[in-house]
Amino acid sequence: MRGLSPRQVIDRIIDHEHTEKAIDDGNNDIDVYEPSHAFALRKEHNGVDDITGGGRAAECSYEEDLRPLLVACQKRFIKLDRKANPPRDLWAGPTVDHATADDKKILEIMRAKGVEDAHKISKFEVHYSLGGEECRRCAMFAAGSGPLRKCSLVSGLVRDDHWCDRWEAKK
Repeated sequence: MRGLSPRQVIDRIIDHEHTEKAIDDGNNDIDVYEPSHAFALRKEHNGVDDITGGGRAAECSYEEDLRPLLVACQKRFIKLDRKANPPRDLWAGPTVDHATADDKKILEIMRAKGVEDAHKISKFEVHYSLGGEECRRCAMFAAGSGPLRKCSLVSGLVRDDHWCDRWEAKK
């Protein structure tokens, strides 16, 4: 990467992923993947700017350099297929929300490997947000304590005070 060490690139990617997941799970108006990804990408690019001082041109260069690496990782995972060993509790939201042809192959592998989240549907698809009934009163909201838990239908974690259009009353 132009102007960045390998460690700096890895740190920018970690910043991005951490920010994306924190926003997606957070108690805020951003409830689906796409806006959390956009915010995380901005944070990642700000980190690149801080290091390179390059502005928009450096961001474009960074993205151009990074894209082949991300594509190679995706294709490597698909090629591994039977040897792939993703964690069963892997968050599949980014793949579920915007499933390209390659993402669908990745989801098939994840499902075959028992990744629970890969069997679920996106928050966007079920209009997950504030309003209507609350997840805490839904049959699909996981047992446990705390406001943030798994849902048996929706990918990722859901908040107890949110809802979706697939809400079902607890019996």
